[in-house]
Amino acid sequence: MSSALAPALSYAQSRVRALLAEITRLRHLEFPYRDSELALIALEEHIRKRQALLSRAAGDPQANPASVRQICAVAIADVDSHLPIAGFILRSTNVRNAFEAYAPILRLASAILEPRTPRASWRTRLLMSSEWQFSPHIRMAVPALPEFLLLGLPASESGNSLLIPLAGHELGHAVLNRLRIGDQIANQVAATTKDIAHRRFGTYQGAFHPSVLETDLDRNLLAQRAIAVVLTWATAQSEEVFCDFIGLRLFGTAFLNAFAYLLTPGDTHKRSRDYPITSARVAHLLRAAAAYQIPVPSGYAAMFSDPAAPNLLTEERERLHLADDVTNEMVPKLIDHANQVVTESGVALGSEEGREKVLGAFRRSTPAEDVDCLADILCAAWDAQPAGCTDCDWRQTAVINELALKTIEIFEIQTTLREVNT
Repeated sequence: MSSALAPALSYAQSRVRALLAEITRLRHLEFPYRDSELALIALEEHIRKRQALLSRAAGDPQANPASVRQICAVAIADVDSHLPIAGFILRSTNVRNAFEAYAPILRLASAILEPRTPRASWRTRLLMSSEWQFSPHIRMAVPALPEFLLLGLPASESGNSLLIPLAGHELGHAVLNRLRIGDQIANQVAATTKDIAHRRFGTYQGAFHPSVLETDLDRNLLAQRAIAVVLTWATAQSEEVFCDFIGLRLFGTAFLNAFAYLLTPGDTHKRSRDYPITSARVAHLLRAAAAYQIPVPSGYAAMFSDPAAPNLLTEERERLHLADDVTNEMVPKLIDHANQVVTESGVALGSEEGREKVLGAFRRSTPAEDVDCLADILCAAWDAQPAGCTDCDWRQTAVINELALKTIEIFEIQTTLREVNT
């Protein structure tokens, strides 16, 4: 082996050993649920394979230099990408997490992502962790953990049962990836974009080069470049709206309330081109709520305000308007997609009777029993919230949160017993 490669190989081996040593330390933790331990085992196995490749390269004096460089580069990239995952696993053991919600969300995710698979054969794994960013997020397709969903909730709210419905939006991203719904949406966005560009060419002519004619849209290179930008934005927006609809379909009014908690009064930054403007996003949610027959809180739309418009050139601004128009026309299809996914999963959905039953128990300051679904608990928890912001109100909110978490715990026990007996 080239003497110039020896330090690089040695450093790569050292980095991998250090990560394995850290994983070994983490293995001594107490895990609140089995998936955290399984994730750590899978992570260790993955990194040990990299260590073995490095060891073989170090012991082969005839090793190809290019191959050694590649082995080192891949090992270092794995350390870089999987160290944060080890940290996520560590934070998943923190007592600030709402462990009561873990099993119901895992069951929900498994049913949605494996709709035609017997419950005993479900392969979906879940890690839930407190994260030091306010927006919930999900990671998936981690090389060492292909079956795992990593759901991150804000550390300041990770014990707040009222925000559990936001997990529904994040599960939507997993649906897009795992069930290939994203491919269907992308194809429909492409067809809708082409249709609108031709049908309303006079409105959106500014999105293209002045030399582009309506008859040239399908073959002009400048027009195709502009369409590609619109497709990127419209697809991203449509996917986010679809994820909103998954959360809404699963959790009903509780999702609308959690969504408002997260986003009102509105983002002070300039709008992202990957999301509909806030007022449109809320309008899409209300349209879906009407389709799903989900009650909407009074004055809901007025709670939100739009962020500042981004500073764009005229052509970019027109392209963004076109992308917004495409997303708007996609809404009925996205409503149907989300409804189909949730319906095929067979998960129980909330009902007025179920919410009232849980709410009655909360008003008696007791947890509810014999609940049919998670959504009923969370909708009732939102309905039980006091209207004011006094210290007394905050104490009442804390009591309701504990009642909700205890009810979720009872719900999980009773659900497990029913599954065992069927």
